[in-house]
Amino acid sequence: MAIQDRRENLWAIVLAAGEGTRLSTLTSFLHGWNMPKQFAVLWGGRTFLTRTLDRCDCPAPADGRRRG
Repeated sequence: MAIQDRRENLWAIVLAAGEGTRLSTLTSFLHGWNMPKQFAVLWGGRTFLTRTLDRCDCPAPADGRRRG
């Protein structure tokens, strides 16, 4: 199987879990409600989830659709 074929079949899963108690006061103050921390923006206009996806530098398509 060619490398390109394998990349087209990849999936990336980023898990986000926890109670969110450590940042709940801060996210409530900044955003007006107790949002899950992975969707919070604390600096730079990007959410924690988006920053995590940027760091993983995964070859899977970010939109979840298959290529081709």
